[in-house]
Amino acid sequence: MKNEKYQSGQILIIVIFVLVVALTIGLSVVTRSITTIRTTTEEDNSQKAFSAAEAGIERALTANVGTTIIGTFADKNSSYSASTSLLMGDEVLVNNGSFVLKDDPVDVWLSDYSTDQSKIYLNPWPASGSKVLSIYWVASSSNDPNSDCSTNNAENFGPAALNISAITGSKIAPKISHYAFDPCGARAAVNNFSPVLPGTSVAGTSFLYRAEITFSSTDPGLLVRILPLYSGAHIAIKGTGLPAQGTVIASVGSYVGTNRKIVSYRGYPKVPIELYPYSIFSAK
Repeated sequence: MKNEKYQSGQILIIVIFVLVVALTIGLSVVTRSITTIRTTTEEDNSQKAFSAAEAGIERALTANVGTTIIGTFADKNSSYSASTSLLMGDEVLVNNGSFVLKDDPVDVWLSDYSTDQSKIYLNPWPASGSKVLSIYWVASSSNDPNSDCSTNNAENFGPAALNISAITGSKIAPKISHYAFDPCGARAAVNNFSPVLPGTSVAGTSFLYRAEITFSSTDPGLLVRILPLYSGAHIAIKGTGLPAQGTVIASVGSYVGTNRKIVSYRGYPKVPIELYPYSIFSAK
């Protein structure tokens, strides 16, 4: 009788153990299902919010600079708010902070850009006196090739050097000047490029290298083309009273509490390469 009593207690423990295991498995399956449903819902909401932001970008492409466009879709659950602004100021990240590829030049406008050809190149920089245009490159917080000047292989040629072409003077009588800067002393001894100055922070981004070009009102700047050599780099400029470099469109799309933001940069069209007939280097 005693053995049967003990055995009945063991069976109760086994039953409880089986119930606990079954309950744990059941809760795990339910939890995973809820998580999957929530993740799927969040992804769907995120995609719809992203699509709404894209719609805002499309609407803002034809809007005047400085305006904000707000729209709501027919389902009343999704909406967008898009605003346009000029990329300008005394400190500017070239290409709105996007990486500039090797042998892919970027233009910095020192005069006013206009789609009206009769108004382009007006108000050259500076209007009076003389001013320094500081050009910065290789962001220290990014993946730019930076300080290893000894690296020289097919994948990495070390930090970028800059070939800079400056168009100065007037629209009817322009002149072109060329400058070249290399942060690597050993390379500069071969290519005869000028040495660089230490960089600093520009528009919240720290840069390793800096080059300076002085412009005067007697020979003001119209346009500067910057060509990274050996490697690509992030580039920034600094100068007092610089004109606009392009348009930035920021659009926020919303769908039932989920928000997504898209920032689109529209730089001005590049000047034809024929205006730079005597470049030090040409892209290969």
